[in-house]
Amino acid sequence: MNEYAREYVRSMLMDYPVRGRVLEVGSADMNGNVNDLFRDRTRFTEHVKVDAIEDSNVDIVMHSDELKFKDRSFDCVICLETLEHDPAPWKSMEEFGRVLTDGGYLIVTTCGFGFPYHPCPQDFWRFTGDAVENLFRLGHLDAINLMVSVNNQVFGTAVRQKRKRRLFGI
Repeated sequence: MNEYAREYVRSMLMDYPVRGRVLEVGSADMNGNVNDLFRDRTRFTEHVKVDAIEDSNVDIVMHSDELKFKDRSFDCVICLETLEHDPAPWKSMEEFGRVLTDGGYLIVTTCGFGFPYHPCPQDFWRFTGDAVENLFRLGHLDAINLMVSVNNQVFGTAVRQKRKRRLFGI
C-alpha cells in the first residue's frame, strides 16, 4: 500500500457517506494497511478482513471470487492493491456486488499500465479506468469516481444502486 492509495481511500471516506459493516478483500499487510481509517465504531460497526493467505491482518482466509457471506451483508467493500493479483477479477467483482447492500460502496485501488511487475505470489493484470468501470458494471455497480494516480495506479469508487423489482402483468 502506498501513500496515493491510502490517500484515495481517506478522501472517499470523507466525500461519501460510507458507514456500517466494512469488508476488506486482500487485507494481508504487505506494505501497510488502512485499519486506522475504519476504527470509529460509531461510523463503521465492523471491519472484516479477508485474504487468500494467512496473515496477522487477516480475519478469515478465503478467495475473493467465492466469498462465504450472505447477499447484501456489507455496506462497504474495499479492495486495495489486490485485483492485479486476482486470476479472475471479473468473478470477484460479481461477488463484491452480491455482498454489498443497496446503496453500499466499493472502493478499489489497483495497478495501471506502467506500474512495475510485482509477483506476490503472482501478478496477472494491469487496468485502465475503462476496465475498472467495466468490472464495476459486472458487479451491478455504478462508478461514481475514477482516476489514475501519478504513479500509474487506477482508483475507483462505485455504489450499488437500489434496483426496482419488476412486477410482470401489472
